[in-house]
Amino acid sequence: MSLVSSDIDSLFSAFSGASPGCAIGVVRDGEPILSIGYGMADLEHGVPFTPGSVSYLASVSKQFTALTTLLLVDDRKLALDECVKSIIPELPDCASDINIRHLLTHTSGLRPYGVLGYLSGLHSEHPYSEDDIIRFVSRHESLDFVPGKEFMYSNTGYVLLSIIVKRVTGQTLDEVAREKIFDPLGMKVSRFQHDHSALIANKAHGYERRAGTWHTSNCMLDVVGDGGMYSSVEDMLLWMKNFERPAVGARALKLMQTEAILVNGEGTGHGMGLGPVQWRGLPTVGHSGSLAGYRAMFRAFQRRRRSSSCATAARRTHRNWWRRWRRCFCPRGWSGRQTRRRRQENRRPSTQRPWAPPLRKRHPKSILWVTTKAGSCERHTASPGVRRV
Repeated sequence: MSLVSSDIDSLFSAFSGASPGCAIGVVRDGEPILSIGYGMADLEHGVPFTPGSVSYLASVSKQFTALTTLLLVDDRKLALDECVKSIIPELPDCASDINIRHLLTHTSGLRPYGVLGYLSGLHSEHPYSEDDIIRFVSRHESLDFVPGKEFMYSNTGYVLLSIIVKRVTGQTLDEVAREKIFDPLGMKVSRFQHDHSALIANKAHGYERRAGTWHTSNCMLDVVGDGGMYSSVEDMLLWMKNFERPAVGARALKLMQTEAILVNGEGTGHGMGLGPVQWRGLPTVGHSGSLAGYRAMFRAFQRRRRSSSCATAARRTHRNWWRRWRRCFCPRGWSGRQTRRRRQENRRPSTQRPWAPPLRKRHPKSILWVTTKAGSCERHTASPGVRRV
């Protein structure tokens, strides 16, 4: 497939001019073949969105958290089967069987910190800190399932990985990732943002449309690991090149792309920070990211030796850019209905749970009401007693 500039320009014309923009990069056979930006990175100051604009990656960050963790395993500072509680003793007794592998593969049974925060009365834009996450997790009296038995996508687990990196090295996730990944690959502007208020040069702001006008919508979190990384398409081109022809973490990257296996022998449909999936008939691995006004996508088409990355800073238009991205980089003549049909046929409801309410468990009707008290959440059920989370 050849990439014709005029065709791509027409596909992304909605992002041109004075509107929140996006940038796209493509690598083929280890070499960049496309790097282009559209629209604005900063509407207030009229700064255009370019491949050098620094944008929030949201959950695309997870692959960098996973690689940093696995490189520490290679250095024998961590072990995949090491008990997480031995590193973070604040965790409750019910977490004693959770190991590093469970966190990496979303099979720990820990509940989503965002939902717990919401049920505790925190605002949706609360600047969650590591102390908040430890506080929420330490109040678990039980997990959603036995570690390794089921799959449930977990931002909580990846925040704990960033805390683990800090405790075993004495450095932040940003410092370790810079030493082991960013600097060796020449990713000069990439960073994990541990303080959401810190300034970032050449930053592309997130936006959302309300009442017919654009408003800024940026990340307000002070935790990283599940997200928290800022990068540019120019830097991601270097990452994509390393992804196809590894100079850093070859063994770890292979492990990240391997589907995790549950204790019953079934696959989860997910690796470590990456999801191996069939996309329009092609085997791919990658991850998407979405938070506030930011949308990001990384996808590697393995058989065709092609990787692509797209970042946008415009909420309410992310479905449009995703559709345009697909039209650019996926085979023509392939119906999206076939993708949805295959996904439905391959789904295993008993093991693949992309998200479940943290307090539902097996019997949602048993939950009668939820109240908050002294910053904690209480679940009142038909059975005697109150369960704090």
